[in-house]
Amino acid sequence: MLDLPWIRGLIEAMRDAPIAELEVERDGCRVAIRRSVAAREAPTPRPVDTFAPPIASARVEEPIHPVDADADTDHVVTTADYGVFHRAAAAGGVPFATEGQQVGVGQQLGVIEAMKVFSPIIAPIAGRVVEVFAVDGAEVEAGSRLFRLR
Repeated sequence: MLDLPWIRGLIEAMRDAPIAELEVERDGCRVAIRRSVAAREAPTPRPVDTFAPPIASARVEEPIHPVDADADTDHVVTTADYGVFHRAAAAGGVPFATEGQQVGVGQQLGVIEAMKVFSPIIAPIAGRVVEVFAVDGAEVEAGSRLFRLR
């Protein structure tokens, strides 16, 4: 028998979760809940065979802030999106940026993949990559630290 309060609870829990669909089974009853495309506010996916160089309108991932008071020239680059972090254009490929590498403003450091949509991670300042926090292929949440630049 359907338990409407339980189903409403699932819908409410899914409202703030970074998932597109949920399927559960309870007492022999299977319930599948899927977000509509409009509800996800996701951009229209485009096929991506290779990573194009960043364009001028590519956004800088926010927030960017100093790591600590002693290193006021260090900047932490974070992601604004939930997804899978990739350091290279292809698995096993040459990373966009490595520790010790000099990068320029607007240079691509990595990419976040969410639902086959790739969002570039762009250097907000010119400097040297001091540290790479995220592991290639790992899921990251909004606000996750990705790189430290100096």
